[in-house]
Amino acid sequence: MYLGFEDFCVLNGKTASQKYDGSYEGVTRRIRDFVSPEQVRPALAQFFKALALSCALKNGDAHLKNFGVLYDDAESEVRLAPIYDLVTTTAYKPADILALTLGGSKRWPAAKALLAFARTHCNMTEARARELLGAVAQGVLRAAQELRQHLHGTPAFQTVGAAMLAEWSVGLKHSNQP
Repeated sequence: MYLGFEDFCVLNGKTASQKYDGSYEGVTRRIRDFVSPEQVRPALAQFFKALALSCALKNGDAHLKNFGVLYDDAESEVRLAPIYDLVTTTAYKPADILALTLGGSKRWPAAKALLAFARTHCNMTEARARELLGAVAQGVLRAAQELRQHLHGTPAFQTVGAAMLAEWSVGLKHSNQP
């Protein structure tokens, strides 16, 4: 079965070359505009987790084309697509920044800014946002453990893998402590 997919460039009336022109707040507005009403609340939670994960991993490439909506056909429910194309860009480009603005800035947000975003733009309580930040942290810590195991058998990946682990440590500390 084929699925319909529209990315947030298309939903914002932008071209692919404008994929870095926007904000994460704007994505939440488009979620409300295009996702089916019964799916908005889970979509906003899913998007918040995706943003928090991008911050923890230091993924400076979470742009408008990496978020989208899915639907079965023109008459069906519209839902947020799973996030994809996650890269620890700062392992390759140490000075990298966010792809889109958050609170008017492309600097990596601290936990306080992520929590404010969750309350203001994702309509969730601080307790729920903290729960999701905790889930992201657990996932990153598990991935870090798996990456360390992978590094033992892959000498060619040592340098990049070590850089990724260092960036994840910084990203987790920065995005999970108020």
